[in-house]
Amino acid sequence: MEERDWKEIGRRAAEEAKKKAREQETARQEAEKKAAEESKRKAREEAERIRREEESWMEAERLSKRQAERDRKEAEKRAGEQEKARKEAEKKAAEEAKRKAREEEKARQEAERLAEKKAKEGEKARKEAEKKAAEEAQRKAEEEAERARQEQKAWEEAERLSRQQAEKERKEAEEREREQLKAKKGEEQQSKLKSIERIKRREKAKIEARKKAQAEMKRQAEEAKARQDKQASIEAEKKAAEEVAEQPFRAGEELKDAVEKALHEGRARKKAAQQAAVSRDPVAEAVGTPERALQGIIRLLISPPVSPSQLREMQRHLNGIDNLRVVMVGGSSDVGAQLAVSTTEPVMVADAIRKIPMVAEVFDKGDEFVITLAAEK
Repeated sequence: MEERDWKEIGRRAAEEAKKKAREQETARQEAEKKAAEESKRKAREEAERIRREEESWMEAERLSKRQAERDRKEAEKRAGEQEKARKEAEKKAAEEAKRKAREEEKARQEAERLAEKKAKEGEKARKEAEKKAAEEAQRKAEEEAERARQEQKAWEEAERLSRQQAEKERKEAEEREREQLKAKKGEEQQSKLKSIERIKRREKAKIEARKKAQAEMKRQAEEAKARQDKQASIEAEKKAAEEVAEQPFRAGEELKDAVEKALHEGRARKKAAQQAAVSRDPVAEAVGTPERALQGIIRLLISPPVSPSQLREMQRHLNGIDNLRVVMVGGSSDVGAQLAVSTTEPVMVADAIRKIPMVAEVFDKGDEFVITLAAEK
């Protein structure tokens, strides 16, 4: 080939190489441009995502604040309503307490007024009762002294006969023992001798016991006579010094009839229940009615005889019961006593009275209770 041809080939190769270089540069630039656009697009998407997340978080925070504010307002509203209700309840409770206090004060004043009125009206009856009580005490003292003399005489006669019988039995036993000892020997004789000694000791102990019992009976009779004589002389003075007014709520005969009727009905119910052989609480059988929780003024009737010391002790026990206090006492020793008690709250009155040691029986009559006291020691 000629040199001109080689130059043409070289030129064409150079142009081809330049063309490829331009194409590669163009392709590189296109790739860089696409990569830059892709990076920008991803950056925009990431920014958009971050913006949406921030908006979502801000919306959630706004909703949370709104809910918290709503809850706070609701709580404040409920607290206000509760405070209002509490104040209203306190107001009602205070008004109710004032009303009860006024009612109790009114009842107390009425009871005091009635007590004062009855005290004035019953002064003459009290003096008559004191006179009768003194006479009755004198009569009982004389009867007690006579009874003590009769008992002493009977006891001495019984003691004399007992000593005679014991002496006769002792002699007969000794005679039998002597006869038996003659027929027996050895250990049997010793055993019989010991038996004789035991019999003698027993008889001697019996005699000593009888002597002691006789001396004790005589001493008790003398003390009973001395007590009765002393009681007869100071009965009027003791009643005059009695702090509790002994005027009845009703006439003496009416109280006696009510007490006797209540006792008769209660014992009849108790007897009928025992005959029916029904397994029940004996206290409930005596009362005849179920236990009731009572509140307010309650009347208690105490069946005669009732001594001033028993009446004072009964008052002390009643005032010791929770939510119960004695507001009025009346009556006398021969016709019984009446008490009015007040309860500030519902109280199982019959059950509480039965727990008093000196009470023997309690009868529930519906609007009042009839009480029988144990015999005074």
